[in-house]
Amino acid sequence: MKRTFIISLMLVASMTMFAQPIPAGYVDLGLPSGTLWKANNEPGLYMYLTAKNRFDGHLPSDKQFYELFANCSCKWLENGCRVTGPNDNSIFFSFDGFIDCDEEMQRQGEYVQIWLNEEQNSTARYMDFSKAYKQHNFCSCKKCVRNAVHLVISGE
Repeated sequence: MKRTFIISLMLVASMTMFAQPIPAGYVDLGLPSGTLWKANNEPGLYMYLTAKNRFDGHLPSDKQFYELFANCSCKWLENGCRVTGPNDNSIFFSFDGFIDCDEEMQRQGEYVQIWLNEEQNSTARYMDFSKAYKQHNFCSCKKCVRNAVHLVISGE
């Protein structure tokens, strides 16, 4: 019994010793891939190429969003969507709206478009949330649109 306890204690200590700390501002949602998500959207709205240059490697893929929604629950709030993981940790997508190619603010307070780390010719991929429809979609739009940015650190 004492030997089992000591071995268990050693296993827990070794796992704790080699665990990577979670960077400030990021949240472990308990996803199978180990992907860490930023707690909130980055401040501001960005054109795609600006977002790619500034946050390269940390823009989420559609695969990461699929994993997020397959494993987490969404609570729709007045100003955004709270996404809670299987370990009860959560992140928040605020309804920042977007700025169209004519520099007009659109749907602020009811909608958010988040850039994905994917592009095709003159369009870029994004994921969006809508307060009215309470769902998410994957779409493409012109790179001159300014969308929100929500960062990830891949666990894979």
